[in-house]
Amino acid sequence: MLAIAVLTTTNVGRSAHPQHPVQGVAIGNGLVNPVVQMPHTLDMAVKNPYNISLMNPTQLAAAKEAQPVCQELLDVCQTNSSACTGSARYCSNSLLDAMGGKHRNKYDIRKTCDSNHTSDCYNTTAVNEYLNSKAVREYLNVSDQVPSWQQCSDIEPIHFSSDLMKNVDRYVADLLNDGSVRVLIYNGDADLVCNCMNFFVQTARRFLVK
Repeated sequence: MLAIAVLTTTNVGRSAHPQHPVQGVAIGNGLVNPVVQMPHTLDMAVKNPYNISLMNPTQLAAAKEAQPVCQELLDVCQTNSSACTGSARYCSNSLLDAMGGKHRNKYDIRKTCDSNHTSDCYNTTAVNEYLNSKAVREYLNVSDQVPSWQQCSDIEPIHFSSDLMKNVDRYVADLLNDGSVRVLIYNGDADLVCNCMNFFVQTARRFLVK
């Protein structure tokens, strides 16, 4: 969305706006159409590239029962933003969180993690120190009133919760159709949060199949 906004502003050529030509965009394990992608979340539980069991039969049966409800909530979210936060919470709790348990690294199902916060599964000390350094903050014109950078903050996602489950694949299509922007779409096959199977379905449906 940011890329298409910058591209649109640049093409309009308004003198009041600085020119920031977009040269390329990369989308990695992207959630661009939740209505299409989320129903395929359980595909990883049934069969994944590493043959790792992510659910027992009882858990899988419960998740399959919740799947149609998730689908209905996502459909409502597309026209009613007030329903998006609830749909994101329900789908995440009923489908995503049910797979692998709390000790499975959701960004790499081959690994385990003892933390409830997946971001804690990685050592981000160097990243935090770099982004919070005086030189970087000054270069980015970050005000002193802005708090320090925090990896995967629990607070910030709340402000974007109504956007998370919105369909944004039209923006990707605009970038592809523009012709002047290079677009790289890639997927890791061990990611659970936005798995390669559901994104392949979306990519094939929206961009590859004519």
